[in-house]
Amino acid sequence: MADKVVDAESVIAVHESQGLWGPYWIDTLKGAVIYLRSFDLYLGYTDDGGATWSNTLMEAGTERQLAVWFDRETPGDTGTLLHLAWLNTEDSDVRYVNVDIDDATVGTIRDVDTGVTVGGTNTSNRIAITKTVSGNLICAFSTPTEIECYKSDDLFATAGTDIADPYETTTEEDWLLLYPADTADENDACGIFWDRSADAISIKMYDDSADTWTETAISSSMNDNQTYINMDAALRQSDSHILLAAHTSWDNNGDDLKTWDLTPDSIATPTVTAKTNIFTNQNESAQAAVMINQQNDEVYVAYLKGGTWQSETDVVFHKSDDGMANWGSEQAYSEAAADDNRNLSGGRTVGDDGGRIQWAWFNDDLGKIYVNLVNDIILPVVPITNFQINIDDAWRDYDNIKINIGDTWKDVVGVQINIGDTWKDVF
Repeated sequence: MADKVVDAESVIAVHESQGLWGPYWIDTLKGAVIYLRSFDLYLGYTDDGGATWSNTLMEAGTERQLAVWFDRETPGDTGTLLHLAWLNTEDSDVRYVNVDIDDATVGTIRDVDTGVTVGGTNTSNRIAITKTVSGNLICAFSTPTEIECYKSDDLFATAGTDIADPYETTTEEDWLLLYPADTADENDACGIFWDRSADAISIKMYDDSADTWTETAISSSMNDNQTYINMDAALRQSDSHILLAAHTSWDNNGDDLKTWDLTPDSIATPTVTAKTNIFTNQNESAQAAVMINQQNDEVYVAYLKGGTWQSETDVVFHKSDDGMANWGSEQAYSEAAADDNRNLSGGRTVGDDGGRIQWAWFNDDLGKIYVNLVNDIILPVVPITNFQINIDDAWRDYDNIKINIGDTWKDVVGVQINIGDTWKDVF
């Protein structure tokens, strides 16, 4: 069995706080999981492909909700930072910090907003964060007394700009996921909004120049849950579409796991295309975690399946290689006996530098966070197949080269070259 423990130290109530994000990978060896351990903020880190994990306390306190964005989720961004936002009850603050996956460096904790009346229960607060194509961070939150949204162009080193709010009310505890938009203005953003009072999901487009959010319906009859978000989406780099999966219900034999392809290229009229259900009328299932292999646009969606919900569930997944028009058969991910697994997360994106299609989950019965090292999918770095060498101030294409080793010229089948301080394979 290769269900690997990320943290085994009395983890509680992760599922009530959106308290599990990742694993995020920058290659096949270095990865990170961000999570709440008994309301303290932690980094789980590995540099050996998940064989071992270190656990670093980033802030002790009463953290009520958590959101994370990875640089490489934003189109064209090759950075290695994770951007974290959370609500702190003890100090009545909304906070931000970044973590560098390359070396596990934790940045300076900064305030997004202060004097915030944070709700005393996990589920009475919400938070979301993204990074636009221009590099701005957008952070929105909701508490029982206020809704706010801030924009920053310097990682909140100075006070962010208060902008229009995607959340609608302080009392409904709606769900929100934020993403960069694909409009002509690289400062624009968008959000997938689950209106709990209306049982409906929509896409909200943020127009930076007008400071407005414009809403377009995605689906109605979406029975929500206060504790479990039960939806996730990932951005496909090849066309900047957002691929969404969401349950129409939970722990219910009428539950469908639906999918949509969203094109956020227009403030007024983003395109919403319904795709094929992963399953229809399935009982005892919840949660969703979407991942995209950006090397070939394959889409993976994992979820928790019973058994009995909140007692005996397994982590399973499906793959689509045609843009969610068709889904492959159900594949097992977790290997231990079905147990009270309640929270599920993935890093959403793996690009040309390689990484892992891998999910983390929280076992509420054992109080542990796990990943799997057998059923994950390792994606190697994409080799450089053609390049140029400068000879006499002329750039020349090469599809085969020789290098001199010990005064002998040898044909090169695979070598590495240093590009931006990163060694890349060359074939």
